[in-house]
Amino acid sequence: MRKLFSIFKNGFKTYQYLPLIVVLVPLAVYYIFNNHIQLSQKTTFWDKVIDPALSVSGFVLPAFIWLYYIFNKDWKDGLSKRVNVHFVLNKNYVLTCFESNLSSEGDMRNWGQQIGLQMVGGNLSFLPYINSKSAVEEFDDERKEYYLLYEITFYLRFDDNGDYIPTNPKANIDKDVYRIWIDNNYDTPGNNEIIIKPKSQPITLQEARAELASQQNNQIIQ
Repeated sequence: MRKLFSIFKNGFKTYQYLPLIVVLVPLAVYYIFNNHIQLSQKTTFWDKVIDPALSVSGFVLPAFIWLYYIFNKDWKDGLSKRVNVHFVLNKNYVLTCFESNLSSEGDMRNWGQQIGLQMVGGNLSFLPYINSKSAVEEFDDERKEYYLLYEITFYLRFDDNGDYIPTNPKANIDKDVYRIWIDNNYDTPGNNEIIIKPKSQPITLQEARAELASQQNNQIIQ
């Protein structure tokens, strides 16, 4: 229901009078026909209530579906975009950056590589394949808005021992460390980093935030 409200709210802002025209014109036609061109005297409950209700629904429901189709497309096109970026070494995840702002879907690969460079301080060497997932709609509870979340995974080169093969000595990656960036939004200063042991599956954002809170609490206690 929250999503439907958001879609139609945006649609009314964009198209203004179109929804009223689409709904009111068929209803006006029906009213004129039903009240001024009577084919027979209405005597039964079906004639007085059920038949008019079905007729009105036959006008309004298709109009509603058509408006939803138009509104939903515009609404989705206008959503902000974010991307989760993962880097896998051998079979373990060693780098993850959650929900970085993304300008467009076509920029996802280059932006993901740039994020990896920033996380380790140098260019990374990749295997010649990636894994990307189509966008899903998510809701930001803090900003009270929907957004499109993409995901892309890069696979790093490694030797027979499972160690990273660097192209730049400054960008060496420890196979025993999983570095994670969270809170990567332009409207919040900086971001947060946590380091845990590598995992065969990527950590979720909720797990990362819980781990950050736990580490911060431990620092306070110490």
